[in-house]
Amino acid sequence: QGSDPVIGSSTVAVAKSVEVQTGAQLTIESGASLDVDFSDKIGITNEGTVNNSGAIDLDGPISILDTKGIRNTGTFNNFAGATISIDQLIAWPSGFGDGISTASGSTFNNSGTIVIGADFPVEYGIYSIGIFNNLPGGQLIIDRIEEAGITVELGGEFSNEGAITIGSIAPVQWPVKNLNIFENKPGGTLSIENSIGSAIQ
Repeated sequence: QGSDPVIGSSTVAVAKSVEVQTGAQLTIESGASLDVDFSDKIGITNEGTVNNSGAIDLDGPISILDTKGIRNTGTFNNFAGATISIDQLIAWPSGFGDGISTASGSTFNNSGTIVIGADFPVEYGIYSIGIFNNLPGGQLIIDRIEEAGITVELGGEFSNEGAITIGSIAPVQWPVKNLNIFENKPGGTLSIENSIGSAIQ
């Protein structure tokens, strides 16, 4: 379907990596799934627009520097009822292993459910230099984090009107590390358990 592919309902798509280029759009319909078991640095690179109404599952590599489950430099929408699951992103001997990385000028909107680190460790859960909106009804569940659950870097903005749960299964080093704007808006809930370091830095 040209530069705007659609993964239709009931379709199970499997990939080693996905790249959505500038000006392009990827749509995952309700009932569809996209499984990305990547061995390179990045599972999904989005420079355009991703609209997810289905299920995305990302399992990353160990021992590759600067790994990312999702690298977003465009617009990424995870709609109500949609799910994203990200596991196993550890960068050895040093470097970042980000579940979701948002670049400056990008926007990530979540009204669905995002689960990071349910079964295997992830170094950084969400690393935001752009805008991340956890909208009403949105759920973020973050566990097994080696460094920070949510990092808001200089220039980044994070807002929560949904529900965030960090460390309910396993300890997290730093649940929230904020260097710019982190706003828990009316209706938003933030539950932090099993914090090794400061809950909010």
